[in-house]
Amino acid sequence: MSSPLTLEAKSPIQEAIRNLTHDAGALYAPAILEQLRSMRGKDPAAFARLRAQAKETKQLSMSEFDRLTASSNDDSPPDSGIFVEVEPWPEEVDGADLLDDITHALARHVIADKETLRAATLWATFTWLVDMVQVAPIANITAPEKRCGKSILLTALGKLANRPLQVSNIAPAALFRSIELWAPTLLIDEVDAFLAAHEDARGILNAGFTRDSAVVIRCVGDDHIPTPFNVWGAKALCGIGKIADTLADRSVPLRLRRRIPGENVESLRHSDPAFWERLRSRLARFALDSAEAIGKARPTPITGLNDRANDAWEPLLAIADLVGEHWPT
Repeated sequence: MSSPLTLEAKSPIQEAIRNLTHDAGALYAPAILEQLRSMRGKDPAAFARLRAQAKETKQLSMSEFDRLTASSNDDSPPDSGIFVEVEPWPEEVDGADLLDDITHALARHVIADKETLRAATLWATFTWLVDMVQVAPIANITAPEKRCGKSILLTALGKLANRPLQVSNIAPAALFRSIELWAPTLLIDEVDAFLAAHEDARGILNAGFTRDSAVVIRCVGDDHIPTPFNVWGAKALCGIGKIADTLADRSVPLRLRRRIPGENVESLRHSDPAFWERLRSRLARFALDSAEAIGKARPTPITGLNDRANDAWEPLLAIADLVGEHWPT
């Protein structure tokens, strides 16, 4: 017997979504809102699918949609306070110009060679397309010593990434639950100390590299029922020295160095929040327009790299190839 919340093709809600192109208030009619609030509380999966449909129309402010569809006793996961809703840029975005602007923005705050800055730019862009690819490379921010700007680069990536969750310490049980619950871009600082204290977290991070293998099983509840948790998603690690070989094997290295006399950077803390907001908005629009092409992309492997290293670079190369100009080189 089908659920009473299952949407028929000609249901009032589906009809309202189709009408959004010429009636921006179609989903906010009182009867429709009541159905949406009921669905959000009783069938979160159906509500999430419907929300994605509404978002694809690009006719709504999704923060307003979330506010209006929330009931007074809504007990859904409180991620609205963790992640800021990003409104896509209203016009089509030139991909090469966007990536150039991101690279220049990073260069204002971090000392690194051009290749590292370009790799960081491609990785930040990949976080907006993670649902379209089959491999999720880890961004491995590393340096041989302290005060090389590692945490600054991690924070800058957090200002660019989709659904960023930046932490310095997280228990393994919270790690896989957070990924399953929120599907964040996970940004872990002080990873050398973190993994030393939580060796079992390495297996969770390893598992999230490919979509097919991104599941860990843990026993849950008083009856210790084996339960699968999805750990697929983008992750960045920041620390001093080398990380474990299994993690490095699944990573794109972002190597930093100390400033030399005459090199200067701007304070990231004092940067204009609106500047980063505009970049995120452009990234969101680029991802919407490019998702299908990235999903179908099969970039040429890099000569000299092993198979797993080429796997790690695959989504980044797909983005570079798509935007063209000087980026594929």
